[in-house]
Amino acid sequence: MGFRWARLFSAITHPLFLNYLGFALLFLCIPALRIMYTPTGLTYILGLYFLNVVVLPLILLSMMKHKGVIESYDLPDKQQRKLPLILISLLYIMSYYLFQKLDVHRVLLSYLLSAATILIFTSLLNNFYKVSLHAVGAGALLGLICSLQFFTSTDLRPLLILTLLICGFILTARNIAGNHTKAEYLTGLAVGFLPMWWML
Repeated sequence: MGFRWARLFSAITHPLFLNYLGFALLFLCIPALRIMYTPTGLTYILGLYFLNVVVLPLILLSMMKHKGVIESYDLPDKQQRKLPLILISLLYIMSYYLFQKLDVHRVLLSYLLSAATILIFTSLLNNFYKVSLHAVGAGALLGLICSLQFFTSTDLRPLLILTLLICGFILTARNIAGNHTKAEYLTGLAVGFLPMWWML
């Protein structure tokens, strides 16, 4: 994987997109959720979450980049990460309370709370130690797949293997980009995996 492809793959697997992918996988892997909601209701829920955790954060990041608050969407500098992480954490918390008002299924709320908790903890940790945000996202996705087996009788081992491969490619791409040490990757994986696996 060359540097250009590593950068492209890093953009495609940005933590914001990985979080939304995890949310969508809940409906794919848990049949009860698909039965519970009509196609219109499902589209509304997925669209609303996409707006809250992908579109609005990207708008915030674009505004901060335009104003010179951050240099790039990768947020390579620990100091530049502080404000974006705090603001996006607030959006995640707002999403949790919004969906709580909508009275959605418990497992969806658990996922939202887990995602918000991971981001808050990452924001706090950033004051002392820089972790790979991509590794945090990959760890959360892996923690989700490991937890989903308790909610469905479907064999998720193929999905688990695919997720492990994706996580490997993400870490490889970030390593080629040269933004983090191995310790920062491993810490990021743990920060993402443990809360998602434990709280879901």
